[in-house]
Amino acid sequence: MARVTVKFFATFREASGQSEVCADAGDLSELLEHLAESHGERMAALLNGRPGESYVVLVNGRSAAQRGGARARLQDGDEVALFPPVSGG
Repeated sequence: MARVTVKFFATFREASGQSEVCADAGDLSELLEHLAESHGERMAALLNGRPGESYVVLVNGRSAAQRGGARARLQDGDEVALFPPVSGG
């Protein structure tokens, strides 16, 4: 298990009521499951989708997809950022 910092942005911040939390998880999938269970129904609904498609996940400033997606291993001190999907033009 790794101790990581999770930073919430936009709707994730609203759902959690916090800008960041610390959590323990071995990989990204475990972390997202923990966040869905511990931060209520609205957070669970936001996380009910695939990272990279339904929302954006960065690990240490890089797309989680570049680190193996939901199976990305986490290490002590990692920073995970959650963003809603970005659109515009």
